Amino acid sequence: MKKKCFLAIFLASVMALAACESSKPEDPRGSFEGEDEKTTPTEKPAEPAVPTVEDDRPTDPAGDTSNGFFAPYFARGDVENNGDYFVRVGDLVWYRELLPENLAAGATFGEFLYTEEEHRSSKLCCYDLNKGFWEEVCDVTGRGELYACPKGIYINAEGIEETDLIDPETGEQTKYCDGMPLGISPSGELLAVERWGGQVAETVLVKDGKDVLALSGENLYYECCGFAGETMIVLVHDESEEHDWRILAVTEDGEQTELGTTGTSESTSWPKVEQFLTKSDGSIALSIAYYEGTGNFLADWKLVEADPRVAGSVEETADLAEFEASHFSGEEAVEAPRIWENGIGAIEYNEYVPGDLHVNEGNLLRVDQTWGGWPVLNGYFGPKEDGHTSILQRGVILRDTAFVIYADVAEDADYDIGWRPGYRMEKLVMNAIPFGEEFLNNDGEPENVHVLFSADGDVWHGTSEELEGKWKLIRYENEGYVGDAIAEGMETFFTVYSDGSATMEEKGYNDAGREELFTTTLRRLDGGRAGMVVWEGTNRFGSISYEVVGVENGELELSATFYYDDGTPAGNETWYKRVD
Repeated sequence: MKKKCFLAIFLASVMALAACESSKPEDPRGSFEGEDEKTTPTEKPAEPAVPTVEDDRPTDPAGDTSNGFFAPYFARGDVENNGDYFVRVGDLVWYRELLPENLAAGATFGEFLYTEEEHRSSKLCCYDLNKGFWEEVCDVTGRGELYACPKGIYINAEGIEETDLIDPETGEQTKYCDGMPLGISPSGELLAVERWGGQVAETVLVKDGKDVLALSGENLYYECCGFAGETMIVLVHDESEEHDWRILAVTEDGEQTELGTTGTSESTSWPKVEQFLTKSDGSIALSIAYYEGTGNFLADWKLVEADPRVAGSVEETADLAEFEASHFSGEEAVEAPRIWENGIGAIEYNEYVPGDLHVNEGNLLRVDQTWGGWPVLNGYFGPKEDGHTSILQRGVILRDTAFVIYADVAEDADYDIGWRPGYRMEKLVMNAIPFGEEFLNNDGEPENVHVLFSADGDVWHGTSEELEGKWKLIRYENEGYVGDAIAEGMETFFTVYSDGSATMEEKGYNDAGREELFTTTLRRLDGGRAGMVVWEGTNRFGSISYEVVGVENGELELSATFYYDDGTPAGNETWYKRVD
C-alpha cells in the first residue's frame, strides 16, 4: 500500500478560505467556533493564524532532522503519551480524526473506540500547544492509536495484518512491517507487534522494518506490557498453568531475564495488565486485574514491582483487599485502581491519579495531588433529555491543554447485553481545551473549547464493497407519499462499480413521446466530510446527487437531491433491491 498526499496549509486570511470553500459545508476545523453551550471567543488571535509543522522544527545544531522528522524530539526525550490517540512530539500534538463511519453505530456501555474498523480514510492532524491552532496534515488509512518514532508515525492498517509508517512531512503512507502494533520503546527504535500464524500468536520486536526477535509457543501468549528503556517487559500467558504467570524482561538480542511470577490468585481468569510504569530509577510497576463473569466483574487485583535487570526481583506490593480496605472502607471496588509514582519514588494507587481527567455531573475535572476534582471546565456536558447523555471516550492532559473525545449517545436496547446497557451514537466530538493562564478568561475558566472534529453519529457504517453491483428501485417516498415502484411498472436501476463510480438507468419518455432508456453517469465525491458516500451527476432535468443512507435487510436506501435548471431543489428517499 502506498498513499501520497501533501501537507495541508490553511490560507492566511478568512476571505481567501471562504472563497476557496464556498461550495462546501462549513467546517469547524481550524476555527474557534464553540460547540453547543461551550464558550466561543469574539475574535481570532493575531496572525499567523495556523502553525505549519515546520514552525515546530528545532533550529539549533541538536535539531538535525536528517535521521527522521521527529528524531530531534526523541533525542531529547520530548515525546509524551506515545501509543495513544493524542501524542505530543515537541510543541505539537498529533491525532487522527475519528469518523463515526468507522465506529459501530451502537456499543455496550457506550464504549466506541474499541469498535473501530478502517472502512474509510481519515485526516491526520496536529495541534500547536503554544498557539492554540491546528491543521490537517494528510489522509491516512488505519485504525487505533498512533505510535510516533524518529521517522514519523506508525498506525495499524489492513485490519490487523500490517503496520504502516506515515511521513508527516510528505503525507506518504507505506507499509513498515506485518502485524498490529502493541508498544514502542522510548527511543522509538523498537516496535512490538502482534502476528497470528494459524492458531499461534507471535509477539515480534521490529527495528528498521526488520524482525529482530519473535516470541511464541504452543499454548503460550507473550503479552507486551511496555518497555523499560529498550527492554521489553512481557507477561507470559500459559494455558497449561493456573493462576500464576511469568514476567520476563527481553532485550532485542534475545536475552530473557525471568523476573518472577504474578503470584497465585483465587481468580481463574487471565490477568489483564491495566497499567505499566517505568519508574525514575529504572524499575517497573504493573497494575494487574482479574475479571470474571459475563459482567466482567473485578475479581482480584495486584500491584507488582520489579527491577528488569535482576532475575527473581518481582515483588507483590499491594492487592485488592488492601485497596478496598484503604479506599472503600472494606466495600467492594468496581474497577482496578490507577497507579503513579510519587515525588519520592514510591508507587501509590487510587481511583484516579493526579492529572487524570474525569466527568462529574457534567463538569470536566482534573484530579489534583489531594485527589480532589479541580474543574477544567464546568458545564462541559450540558443538560440532556431523558435517555440521552454524553460518555467520555478518552481524555488526557498534555502540558496545560486537555484533549477529549466524547460521544453524545441515546439509550438503545438493541445494543444491550443482558443487564449491561447499550447506547446508540448520536454525535462524536474531539476537543482541545487549553487552560494555561494565558488561555483563561477573567473568571479563570478556559477562554475557548477548540472543536478539533465533530460529526453526526447517524451515518452509514458499511463498506464500499457492500454497494457494488446492480440494484433495482422497489419503492420511493416523496413528500410523505410512498410509492410501489414494482406495482407502478417503473424500470429504474442504480449500478455501483468497483472504481467507485455509478450509473442511474431509468425508462421514461423523451420529448417526442417515445419510451427511452435514460442513463446518468455519476461520479463519487471526495469532498464533504471524509467517508460520506455521495455521488453526483447531471440528468435530463438538471443536477442530481445521491447519498447512501444504509444497507439493511438486503435493501439499499439512497437519499436523492435534485436541482432543476432554475435552481429549484427537490428530493426523495428511494429503496433498491440487488438484482445481479
